[in-house]
Amino acid sequence: MTGHNATVDIEITTGYTPGPELDPTLAVQDTNVYGRVFDAPGLPQLAQEFARSGWAVRKSSWTEYEVRCAWAELDFFRTGDDTVFHGVLDPARAADLQTFFAAHGMSCSLEWA
Repeated sequence: MTGHNATVDIEITTGYTPGPELDPTLAVQDTNVYGRVFDAPGLPQLAQEFARSGWAVRKSSWTEYEVRCAWAELDFFRTGDDTVFHGVLDPARAADLQTFFAAHGMSCSLEWA
């Protein structure tokens, strides 16, 4: 390859890709956040961005993806033209999630349950 770095897709199946486990204190919580992603690529590409950034990722249905790190476990899906998510997020790390999206040319809205 010349002129640019190639990115290699990570195989995402119904089993998680390598990555961190959700903090046990968060794992026992019910959904506490809902959100919408603006300027998101398709879900497979979004899942790849999370996987390349070290998050554990799995395909949770034919059309949905679940991503996980120590401070969040989120399900992403499409509703109409929107990319939305719900799950568990450590409120103290909300800015980190927003920073992740910004670093990948996206933004998100958050609504706390």
